[in-house]
Amino acid sequence: MITVQQWRTRRDNLNLQSKLRLWSGVGECDVLPGKMIALGQCLAEIGRTPPEERPSRTTFDLVDQIVKGQGEVGIADWVVDSSPPMTPWESLAEILAIMIWSTSDNGRGIVRDAERWLALGVDERRVFVALNLDVYPFRDPSEMESVLARVASAFPRQAELCVSMVASRRGLMEQDGGGQSAAAPQLQSRDNERSEPVSEARSKERVTSLDAMQT
Repeated sequence: MITVQQWRTRRDNLNLQSKLRLWSGVGECDVLPGKMIALGQCLAEIGRTPPEERPSRTTFDLVDQIVKGQGEVGIADWVVDSSPPMTPWESLAEILAIMIWSTSDNGRGIVRDAERWLALGVDERRVFVALNLDVYPFRDPSEMESVLARVASAFPRQAELCVSMVASRRGLMEQDGGGQSAAAPQLQSRDNERSEPVSEARSKERVTSLDAMQT
């Protein structure tokens, strides 16, 4: 037996897939740009893939198509703005989290856009996505804490995640002996991990600001 919440999630995913059919190779999708078709197919793939099996290799391939078709500049805003309003926020975060590993700048541009969304604090969907990219926003931990305090106040539903992120980063800095005041400790560089599935990366501790990972 499934719970009401599980049933609603399955129903919403089915509805999303139905509404994305024009983007996914059915009907009049040939009038849409290839990047839009790839985005629709990517969202549909995420919607039908069980959470424990995400992200699939197909999702990675579709994300690469989106990046090649759209280009890297401003791609974070493009993904959010081009997705249907009913798209689950988690799906947008998953796409951008993969893009961080797929772009030539190791996601620097995406993280900068995410930091801007948090600093502005006017769009809860963008705020949610920015908080779920598996990187700490802002090189300076004190700046992150200040911004997330405002975010938590403006969007109570995101408050628990903000508190968790602050506590996690503080914990990492304490493990490092408090030697880095500007950034949490560097955990790993992505330069040699571009092909590693994000699911494997997510099994590790949350990675730090991309500025701290540049060598």
